[in-house]
Amino acid sequence: MYTLRIPGGDGGPSRDEVRDRLAERGVGSRLYYPALHHQGVFEASGPFDPSDYPRALEYEQTALSLPLFPGLTGEEQDYVIDNLLAALDGEGSDRQA
Repeated sequence: MYTLRIPGGDGGPSRDEVRDRLAERGVGSRLYYPALHHQGVFEASGPFDPSDYPRALEYEQTALSLPLFPGLTGEEQDYVIDNLLAALDGEGSDRQA
């Protein structure tokens, strides 16, 4: 996995906006890291006060994993990078990679 954080704010797109823009361009991404207290195995141990886990919640809301696997070609890497940069710049799906 290649995971990065997209904090949003300051006029920049949120993680979810970037994820949607990538999907429009055919670039898959995943959300792998929910806060532990949001995972089913731990939920039964609650209730949990979200204010007790501010960093976990922040990470959960900003982490995004990009495609990464042994067969990923250089051309595919460039496509992911170009489209990530476009998504971060707020460009819609009309940009050509």
